[in-house]
Amino acid sequence: MNYLDAVHEGKNEWWRYFIALFVIIFMWLVAGSTPVLAYAIVVSADGDPATIIDPDTNQFVGVNPTWPFIAIMLSFVMLLIGLYLVVRFVHGRKFMGLVTSASAVNWRRVGEGFGIWFLLAAVLAVVEAVLHPNRYQLTFDPINFLPFAIAALILIPVQTTTEELVFRGYVLQSASLFSRNRIILSIVSGILFLGPHLTNPEVGEDVLLLPLFYFSLGAFLAYISLKDNSLELALGLHAANNLFTALFANYANSALATPAIFTARDFDSAYNVFGALIAMAVFYLLFYWPFHKPA
Repeated sequence: MNYLDAVHEGKNEWWRYFIALFVIIFMWLVAGSTPVLAYAIVVSADGDPATIIDPDTNQFVGVNPTWPFIAIMLSFVMLLIGLYLVVRFVHGRKFMGLVTSASAVNWRRVGEGFGIWFLLAAVLAVVEAVLHPNRYQLTFDPINFLPFAIAALILIPVQTTTEELVFRGYVLQSASLFSRNRIILSIVSGILFLGPHLTNPEVGEDVLLLPLFYFSLGAFLAYISLKDNSLELALGLHAANNLFTALFANYANSALATPAIFTARDFDSAYNVFGALIAMAVFYLLFYWPFHKPA
């Protein structure tokens, strides 16, 4: 069965999508924001002038980075719960259908996507460090890094998997009710993926190139999902991308401040965007050329 056909196993009246949108937004933005607001109250009321919320970046300053990270990641846990409720009880279909039409997830395929993209991300970071020797600083702090790494290894795959299930699973399959053209569906996915990321602080570094990056990544993840007839490669790629950034090579004023091993002094939007586009091309060729896995 084609991956997109899973949508026809459920109920698709227009009012169900209206309810679904309300549930997803409520669980993500309302219920999901509760842990962050609770932690913000704790930080504001602790009486310590060294622990504050920076009004310019909205980031927590002077606190163990693991705790705000967990609070932010819990919003994706709530989003995942909301998505599950929508798929199972509003549309009345199997949740597994968002990932694959097969009876089980092919974890080897997920691992392949993870490993290849992680390697490509590492190569891009090394090349950038060689081209700009003073850009990266060693910021490894074992006291902060080790507990954060444990939390990241658990919660970042939850975050990335949830985003894939929403944008390349639920939304992509729902949009296929109107068109099954790969290019059109990929463009729709890219635009919708771009939307929530426009508020990321790095977008302010380059209002042209950074939106191009988010759009391209969203469209690329959608296209390989349609070509692969499952979300498995996209699940691996997305998790590798975010884990590498969070743990190994982050940059100052990132949307998600982390105690990464290396931190870039500034964000080179041109290098990162065009480097990512090259990585997408290499990723595609490694999986689909010259043997061209059938869709």
